[in-house]
Amino acid sequence: MKLETADELVALIHEKCLPETQHLKLNSRDMYQTTTVALYLTVLEVGDTVLMLVKAGRGQMAYPLLRTMYEAWVDLALLKKDRQHIRAIELEHHQYWLKLFNQSSEGNPFVKGLSEIEDFDGVRMAKQTEVDQLKNQGAVSKNMFQKHKALGWEKEYRTVYAQLCNSGHNNLQTLRNRHFHFDGDDDFKMVSFQRDAEDSFPTLIDTCAVAIHHASETIHEIFETGLSDHFVRDKSD
Repeated sequence: MKLETADELVALIHEKCLPETQHLKLNSRDMYQTTTVALYLTVLEVGDTVLMLVKAGRGQMAYPLLRTMYEAWVDLALLKKDRQHIRAIELEHHQYWLKLFNQSSEGNPFVKGLSEIEDFDGVRMAKQTEVDQLKNQGAVSKNMFQKHKALGWEKEYRTVYAQLCNSGHNNLQTLRNRHFHFDGDDDFKMVSFQRDAEDSFPTLIDTCAVAIHHASETIHEIFETGLSDHFVRDKSD
């Protein structure tokens, strides 16, 4: 399979992916439709930023952003497979705010202002009601492993996603690779703001390419535009 360059992927985003979004006819009141489109645009926009960092020689700094892009792609793929996953996404949203409200009421200084809004207790109870209703409807929030498993992507979880998490969490290997160049056992050079050639990050670029192509196919299949085959990757050498 021919590997695309960062320039080719940026062109794909701006000259093909974004223009074709005009064919996505959505209802702004439909949570499923608006969420799938937002996830797709996140894949494109964050992917573009990742590729800009690679082109600027700053690919080492792109991995945390690639993780954000990757997670949006996973949710989009899962929403296509199971429309009810939207309930899990809604549940996670309401649970997040409920936790903040509870932290505010317990005196957490970083969210103190929430407890000062008008009818705070009523707002908090309303959020709790939304959480309870979604759970009663069968909504269950999923962690990233559960999402990957539902898609049959367990191998991707244990390799691609694990590496993105390691890079984002500043594990030892990431820190050493980022800031030290070793020559033998004892000789080393400390580096910062290093510039790396684009071809230093083939896996990063290829992950971007897979996500952009697959997410584009997925969104056009969801909206039945008939354009999904426009985004199939060229498998020729």
